[in-house]
Amino acid sequence: MPKFDEHINQAKHNLNFLEKISLNHLEFIDWQVTVCFYSVVHLANAHLSHFGLQYRSHSDIKNALNPNVELSICKLPEDECVAYVSLQSLSRRSRYLVNEKDNYERPRIYKQISVDLVFRSSLLNQIEFKGNTMIEKMFDLFENNYIKSLSRVKLLPDFNDQLVRAEKDKPKRARLICDYISSATDSFAIRTYRKLFDLGYALEHMQ
Repeated sequence: MPKFDEHINQAKHNLNFLEKISLNHLEFIDWQVTVCFYSVVHLANAHLSHFGLQYRSHSDIKNALNPNVELSICKLPEDECVAYVSLQSLSRRSRYLVNEKDNYERPRIYKQISVDLVFRSSLLNQIEFKGNTMIEKMFDLFENNYIKSLSRVKLLPDFNDQLVRAEKDKPKRARLICDYISSATDSFAIRTYRKLFDLGYALEHMQ
């Protein structure tokens, strides 16, 4: 079963592609909306993975997210579930409406839909907020340990720790810390964060 960060990475990949075709290829509106929807599908499955769930059919995902299904352990707020269902419907419709004559109005409408339902969705914003908070907390910790003053505590891997300690200039030490954090993949950054701030995770991986 794909993990949380794998779904997030695929959603980011899809959104990057969506951004490029939205800027340069107005003639592929059907695929723009479809990519938009499948980005949300991965975000939804990232949410479901927290509960150990993975659904393959759209109807199963919709039922799992439905706030009116009392037994669902992973239901979403009503506005988010409605946005998901609306985008699914638009994705289906767009593939059959691509040859209509309103070639100028539909791109504007679909672009607005993409912005409202994906880029401004609370689920995506929550994920971005968590990622930003995680990076800021790690940098603040490394800053106090390596930049403001050189503590004896070793928080970085051996190679990076030695590299930073060998640099006498504070701005250059800060740059090395930034290089270390920016080079991390999503999954590596999450593991590093948990090792630094999650006592239960750290103790579990010491055994």
